[in-house]
Amino acid sequence: MLDIGWPELILIAALTVIVIGPKELPVVLRALGRWVGKARALAREFRGSIEEIAKESELSELKRIASGEELEKSIEVNSKPDEAKSNKSPPDDERG
Repeated sequence: MLDIGWPELILIAALTVIVIGPKELPVVLRALGRWVGKARALAREFRGSIEEIAKESELSELKRIASGEELEKSIEVNSKPDEAKSNKSPPDDERG
């Protein structure tokens, strides 16, 4: 995903210890952990709401199909070309 290997992680850890210092490092890591936890919670909530919306749209579509609207529309669409063909007069060649 981020394509960070072990050498990069060691470099980041060393720079963090140098810049922040060993005394403040646990405090910073705790704060970082809280932020990551909040971000994950927000992502989980967002994903749940999207899944709920998808389920609702599927349910409304299933209700529409169950009520027969979709079936009636498909019957109308399928029957119209047949009616148009039967009402046409044969071409001049077939009239005889």
